[in-house]
Amino acid sequence: MNKKKQTALAVAPKQSVTKLSVKSLGEDFNNFLKRLADYMSQPLSIAQKVGLYGLTKRLEDEVEAAAKQARQWALEQVTAKGQTVTEKGTKRLVINGMSIDAQPDRTGLDPKKVQGMLLAKNLAPEAGMNAVVSYTVNEEKLKLLVEKKLVTPDEYLNCHYTPSFKLMRPKPVSEEE
Repeated sequence: MNKKKQTALAVAPKQSVTKLSVKSLGEDFNNFLKRLADYMSQPLSIAQKVGLYGLTKRLEDEVEAAAKQARQWALEQVTAKGQTVTEKGTKRLVINGMSIDAQPDRTGLDPKKVQGMLLAKNLAPEAGMNAVVSYTVNEEKLKLLVEKKLVTPDEYLNCHYTPSFKLMRPKPVSEEE
């Protein structure tokens, strides 16, 4: 009998690689949102609601990080390859039938730099700048105005901030202080 020795190759079989596109990612995201909406439409326990809040905060962080990176990539492309379309320096890139603008957010003179330059030349800032008056609250003075009946207690109370709360991210009890 003729026996042939068979050897196994140490090469992994080819796996199909799914090519991602913005369209396919968008479809996956829409499917996820539908599943999330279905889950949220069910009656949920307190633990499930808190867990859901934790999940959505994590998603928010991940989406925010991806958006920040995508924004940076887009900004690099628009500023490098876009055409200037306004006097203030707005750049526009047209690609695949879409246009995206990058608008400069700070143009003109920086007041702190102007003030520094004037002071360095021994000039008063008023020589090239306008003065702006700003007030801060002094509760003791306001309370005296209430005592003197120049301001009513209701007027004083109406000046307080409306209470609001920032909901913090849920964390395991062992992490609480």
